[in-house]
Amino acid sequence: MKLKIDKIIKSKRRTIALEITRDALLVVRAPLRTPNRFIEKAVEEKRDWVLKKQSDVLARDEKHPPKHCAEGETFELLGKEYALSFQNGVSQIYIDGGRLLVPQSLKGNAQLAITGWYKEQAYRTLRERVDYFAAKAGVRYASLKITSALTRWGSCSAGGRLCFTWRLAMAPVDKIDYVVAHELSHIGHPDHSSAFWRRVAELMPDYAPRREWFKQNAALLRRDFFAE
Repeated sequence: MKLKIDKIIKSKRRTIALEITRDALLVVRAPLRTPNRFIEKAVEEKRDWVLKKQSDVLARDEKHPPKHCAEGETFELLGKEYALSFQNGVSQIYIDGGRLLVPQSLKGNAQLAITGWYKEQAYRTLRERVDYFAAKAGVRYASLKITSALTRWGSCSAGGRLCFTWRLAMAPVDKIDYVVAHELSHIGHPDHSSAFWRRVAELMPDYAPRREWFKQNAALLRRDFFAE
């Protein structure tokens, strides 16, 4: 059986390239006039690679199944898990031991409410970590914003404006620190040059395993993991 090609993108390029998306889809990029039979042949030649990559993506997705905001379902905050519990007499969302307590009155709109709570937690944590690493790096940033980005964990504009997705609040603090150090290193180093990575290493000598964590947990950025 031939492998399914989910999308073919032809452009002014010289070679054929295969890509497995975060949804385990196979995307092929090819030169403009490449016959489809050549593309199919190239894909079949890479069959083992394609199947392995798709399997790896699906395995990561299973690690983080979609959230349905059901009673007892676990939610992560700073790398720790808490069981969702709807409670009467509770006026706001908060952590109590191993439970994430949510007002019973918010049950019908729990997803939106929990998302808002995550944004608050993300801002609180990131403000602290950004201030710490900015002082360590000896740099100043212009602003800090929490977003709902699904394509990246963080970003830094040329003017030093920092943005972080609220989903980062689910990661352990030491992993969050990598994203913070990464984005702050872009102040003065807008690309991913060797000078940029030297700056990251100065701030965090052991950044490599922390960076790998985000590759293994990319499913947290899936739209259907926690849709808004």
